[in-house]
Amino acid sequence: MGGEEDINNDNKTKTTKRILVESNIMAGKSTLLRILSEAKPGWRSIPEPLSEWRSGNRGDGGNLLLSLTLHERGALNDTEWHVYRDWNTWLLEIFEPELRLDGIVYVRANPERCALRLVRRGQAEERGIQIKYLEQLHVKHEAWLGPSCRREETTPVLILDGNEDFESNAEKRKAVTARVRKFVASL
Repeated sequence: MGGEEDINNDNKTKTTKRILVESNIMAGKSTLLRILSEAKPGWRSIPEPLSEWRSGNRGDGGNLLLSLTLHERGALNDTEWHVYRDWNTWLLEIFEPELRLDGIVYVRANPERCALRLVRRGQAEERGIQIKYLEQLHVKHEAWLGPSCRREETTPVLILDGNEDFESNAEKRKAVTARVRKFVASL
């Protein structure tokens, strides 16, 4: 999620802040981005290319964490994994200044909740996603962004409870929007 936030409250100085919204599959990333875009029109979000993923054009998930998990499950062989990892490393080295994040919002949801949402959504292309895969992704997210992780990088992280229904509950939607606004303002 990128956007402009008035840092000095004088409406003269605006700064673009780059915020990554990260989560497991079906934890509520897209919902959160939509809610935030509606609540703060000056914020611009760049959503995931879900239609590409659903059509099978991006079987790796387009994400290093997802790809690592696929490699560990045997869906990517060693050569594919090394090429993917090396390509990502090279891209980050080249474009790092333009890609530097100001903060990360981690929508943390338990794998069982994500699996239930997958079943409810009922997309044919998602039927093959098993709870074990969601559990593996959850472990990786927790190691990277969870409350007890020991991260080497210093990018601030806001953890939101993705188990809560902040889409249809107006009070929770307002509270989560306020938390994100406060987090972004603190950066």
